[in-house]
Amino acid sequence: MKNFIILMSVICGSMLLILALFVLEWIKRAKAKKQIKEIFFKYSIKANANIVSFSKNIITTRFSHTIYNIDIIFYYKNARQHYTIKTNNHKVSEYKDKKSIPIHFIPQYFDYKTGIITKEELFKAIGFNFNISNLDIYPMAIFEEDNK
Repeated sequence: MKNFIILMSVICGSMLLILALFVLEWIKRAKAKKQIKEIFFKYSIKANANIVSFSKNIITTRFSHTIYNIDIIFYYKNARQHYTIKTNNHKVSEYKDKKSIPIHFIPQYFDYKTGIITKEELFKAIGFNFNISNLDIYPMAIFEEDNK
């Protein structure tokens, strides 16, 4: 009986730990989404980008969804920028056979990527630090409809 109680305590403790980690990750993602909305609301510039390739990935799980990947090229400060936009917005499929797509992008990020400004200057311009290498959470160019 004592071993059973210890086993149940370990199982419950493990479940609570997993739940706590899940909640912390959810809070972190919610904060990141709020930050990215703030960044795009304050700093983004609208542009038309040329579509290089367009692909669709269907994820078949219980909560199935579609991810669209659009490789784009646009010019900023006379420099050619290549970027991949990821979205689950079905409106983007209207642009599948077109040559260009409306986007919003963060010019400070591309200044950083081309070496015009440092990472610290980027964070100062945006107003806070963020994980610049995690472009799944912090994309620096998005489909225009995703900014609404």
